[in-house]
Amino acid sequence: FAAFLFLQGIETLHLRMPRHCENAQAVAEHLEQHEAVEWVNYPGLPSHPDSERANHYLPDGKGAILGFGIKGGMEAGKKFINSVKLCSHLANTGVRAHFGGHRGCERHHRGHRSSTCRRCGVG
Repeated sequence: FAAFLFLQGIETLHLRMPRHCENAQAVAEHLEQHEAVEWVNYPGLPSHPDSERANHYLPDGKGAILGFGIKGGMEAGKKFINSVKLCSHLANTGVRAHFGGHRGCERHHRGHRSSTCRRCGVG
């Protein structure tokens, strides 16, 4: 059954990934201008240190994954993650799903669920 689902997804991947990349670019540009965002990590932004390389090697899209930091530290990150309504707290690649996570509170971060996770009450 897993192989069937995999094949179903592969059939439309060439149609979905350009849209994912366009959406990621638009979200990154929006976040970069947002007053509550401290930083945005997306190679499609001119401010990204590898922007030139991304333009050279990824002319059809800079990817569908981006990272960003919320101003206000751990408490602001916790509040943001617990307030998210449109994203799932899980990882999927190339599918119609969104992931929201706080790096300091992810189970896979440093290979275990850290004391940071328990302190911020996320995960």
